[in-house]
Amino acid sequence: MAFRAPIGQMLLEDGQIDEAQLRSALAHQRCWGGRIGEALVRLGLVPEAVVLDTLGKQLGVAYLDLSRHDVPRGIVALLPEKLARGRRMFPVALVSEPHQRLVLAMEDPGNLESIDEAAFATGLRVCPVLASPRDIDGLLERHLGEIRAPWFETDPAAGGARFAAPEPVQAAV
Repeated sequence: MAFRAPIGQMLLEDGQIDEAQLRSALAHQRCWGGRIGEALVRLGLVPEAVVLDTLGKQLGVAYLDLSRHDVPRGIVALLPEKLARGRRMFPVALVSEPHQRLVLAMEDPGNLESIDEAAFATGLRVCPVLASPRDIDGLLERHLGEIRAPWFETDPAAGGARFAAPEPVQAAV
């Protein structure tokens, strides 16, 4: 297994943060848990895009900012909705050189199981790219529609959304 420099160290070497900011983020991480990149973003020390770009470099994949990305309907239709939502990934392009590949935005482009599942479902080779989970969720909602639990209803007369408990299920005796 190849050595990967820690994200905090990479950001420090790139001049994105200083030693004090790294120590602060590490203390935040020890106290609240999570990843160091998330701590840096929560503390307002580094923009999310900078952390994701650095993470992409660490993982050896491209980071793709999807916040203003428009995906043609034909590309969206290549990946089954259940798989896209379940694995939190989204098809963003189809590249034909040198072989036809589906560019797939993922929050975890190192998840080989998800990549294999997408390749099997589409019949295409998959080229994973890193994307913000928020951006992926935005694309899912924009292109596939918002999904709600069956007990969450929208009732404009009642002032918008309301919780409606599911019907009880009778057990067979």
